[in-house]
Amino acid sequence: MKKTILNGLGKMGTQVYYQSKLSKIIDIFATVDPSNPDAQYSELTDGLIKDSEMIIDFSSGNELVALVERISKINPDLKIVTGVSGWSNQENEIKKLVKENNLTFLYGANFSIPTALFTLCTGYMAKLLSSFTELDFDSAVLDIHHKQKKDPVSGTAVSLGKEILKNTSNKDGLFEGSAENIGQTNKIQIIGLRVGFNSGEHYVYFDSQDDLITLHQQSRSRNSYAEGAILSAEWLLEKNLKGYYIFLDYINEKLTKNK
Repeated sequence: MKKTILNGLGKMGTQVYYQSKLSKIIDIFATVDPSNPDAQYSELTDGLIKDSEMIIDFSSGNELVALVERISKINPDLKIVTGVSGWSNQENEIKKLVKENNLTFLYGANFSIPTALFTLCTGYMAKLLSSFTELDFDSAVLDIHHKQKKDPVSGTAVSLGKEILKNTSNKDGLFEGSAENIGQTNKIQIIGLRVGFNSGEHYVYFDSQDDLITLHQQSRSRNSYAEGAILSAEWLLEKNLKGYYIFLDYINEKLTKNK
């Protein structure tokens, strides 16, 4: 069993903790959260980092760069799995830290395996439509989550936008749907709606003058997120990987194996 820290014991972290009990590889021996009295530790200490083989992080995207820097200095062999969002503007900085320090880092905007497959389907649809440029399809992403979710658009919505961007030729970027950006037809618009108790819902629109194609995915609970987080963490440990990975790397390997 691999000694693992769970950093962040919110709703998602708590679900991951219970899901880990089914693992034969991962042993969460320390839970850390300054705002949850049920956590074993209120602070992630240097000692915990030194004594662990993996950290699963569901804390805050604002603290991710500092966390990776600490790990690189204290225990560069500590494998990092994170599901936090709100750090996409620091992605290059994270990648640089991982490369320079020979770290292991895996990010999941959404650890749900069905959502990952939905993302691949979105990219494939974009690729199919881009073969027929005369149809002039536009695209957008709508993200709906509960009113307590802090980020204005989800990491999953951004990943969906990036997947479209990667597979289309008539767009050159993404923008979050603020009024001052409306009219940027060369970019993929991403809109976030925060209302009620929705655990996660995404719509992808491919819109032309004559047709509208809508792809839709809705999560019913956090169970699938937690399961995917644990499975991909086990994958990192079993393969003893080094480098920067995203959850889709794990998914793509599984799909390749099953061909």
